[in-house]
Amino acid sequence: RKESVWRDIISEDESCSKFQPESGRYHLVVAMACPWAHRALIVRALKGLEDAISVSIAHPIWRKTKPDNVEDEHCGWVFGDPNGEPFPNTKGLGGPFPPAYPGNEPDPIKNSFAVRDLYEFAQDTNGKYTVPILWDKKLNTIVNNESSE
Repeated sequence: RKESVWRDIISEDESCSKFQPESGRYHLVVAMACPWAHRALIVRALKGLEDAISVSIAHPIWRKTKPDNVEDEHCGWVFGDPNGEPFPNTKGLGGPFPPAYPGNEPDPIKNSFAVRDLYEFAQDTNGKYTVPILWDKKLNTIVNNESSE
């Protein structure tokens, strides 16, 4: 597994972090099919942060993240589309899978199709478009994408 690039922390000490604790400021993006994202959800629950940090759940089946670009083969996490069409997996096998599951809603941050879009909005194009993502809604950027932190 590639090392995470986004490793900032939330701290009251402004000298060590531009991200201060603030209820409702942060949003967690996870996928139920990702064990690292589960770890972030567990910590959020154990610390009693469910009312302070909102959550989006990506679709458990990977899809092309730029479906309109035939040259872009990247597949990864996408957000639910309740109005979408059922689809097979990225290899064309299995399914059809529903376009959304309960709790798997469209992206509330930037109305993105894929998790990749959030990374690109934050100026990250290195190709590791993974979950979990802790997003700062105030500064419109990723705080951290390392589940152990």
